[in-house]
Amino acid sequence: MNSAKDVLRILHADDDESFRLLIRATIDAHPELSSRCEVRLVEDGSDAVAYLRGDGKFADRESYPLPHLVLLDQRMVRMDGVEALRVIREDESTRHIPVFLLSTSDQDALAQEVREVHGSFTICKPLDFSEFPPLYELIVDFATRALQLPRLARA
Repeated sequence: MNSAKDVLRILHADDDESFRLLIRATIDAHPELSSRCEVRLVEDGSDAVAYLRGDGKFADRESYPLPHLVLLDQRMVRMDGVEALRVIREDESTRHIPVFLLSTSDQDALAQEVREVHGSFTICKPLDFSEFPPLYELIVDFATRALQLPRLARA
């Protein structure tokens, strides 16, 4: 098992409870993945922003450490992914964190909008749940190998 400092910390916001359950099941069912990443799930962009700021229930940084990577669903009710990304980029303490947006909608239009607010990447969210586990593995591989994110963290 990797040391805690080598584990990729991911904050993932999605307002679809079944998708959050799928994420948790994916991580739990793949020991090679769970040994490489720690995923914190929140319900929407507002919770993601509160987590990153250390507001409210997320105030204890020992329990809620800053993530190395943020994954945001684009379509969320209280605060969508692009809105959350804007807030993350406006905050000096969080603007360095790579943010990936996941969406089932028009990727070209979303990619342009994400670039305009300095997001890192857009990812096509699979409609078929069986396609999600390999996608999550690819995200973790890319983040740890290409971006070397744990080394870049400011915990």
